[in-house]
Amino acid sequence: MNIIENLYEKKFDNFSVKVKMGDLTKEKVDAVIVPEWYRFSERDGLAKAIIKANGNAKSFDDYDEIAKNTNLQFGDSVVTDSYSELYKKIIHTVTVLPRKHHQDEEDMVYTAVYNAIMEGRKLGLKSFAFPALNTGMGGNLDLETSASSILLGFKNAINEMQKNKDKEEVSASVVLMNKEALNIFKKELSCYELLDNGFVFDLRRINRFGGDIFAVRCDR
Repeated sequence: MNIIENLYEKKFDNFSVKVKMGDLTKEKVDAVIVPEWYRFSERDGLAKAIIKANGNAKSFDDYDEIAKNTNLQFGDSVVTDSYSELYKKIIHTVTVLPRKHHQDEEDMVYTAVYNAIMEGRKLGLKSFAFPALNTGMGGNLDLETSASSILLGFKNAINEMQKNKDKEEVSASVVLMNKEALNIFKKELSCYELLDNGFVFDLRRINRFGGDIFAVRCDR
């Protein structure tokens, strides 16, 4: 794991995962990921910050049009132009929940993360920046659960790319607001390893199958 102050990076063959502190609206990537409701764009929180940074809301207008004419489901991801010089696309993940909704939020987040990367790869996108999904407005996850769900989505996307023999260099970053969040995501990232068969696994699950779950420390 490459460790620089406020940045942790781990490579899985051609796929690089980074957890870092920063301002997601200023990331120089192919796509930034924004959580949305399935009926229309939220235009609050991160979306509001992106609209301010871009100086326009055109991407969110595009999402509204798609949401109006499409039966979007929780966990879907929708790609629109960013209308920004910093990044090419905005990927809207349908992960914002109405109150008292009984959706499995962890499953929804890792499905949305996987879908965001795979939809982006169809368009040739190579770099993605995610927030700590569903830890703010419209979500009910703590940082630990968000980290687990996002990194599981990364793992599944990496393994699908391996199956598809997709060997382009790709990176996915989680951009965080404070040191506490950074340390939580870094610890979760340390539990994933690329095995000799070319696929990424969660060491805790492998070890559980072997019987001694306490032999693996995921905080190195």
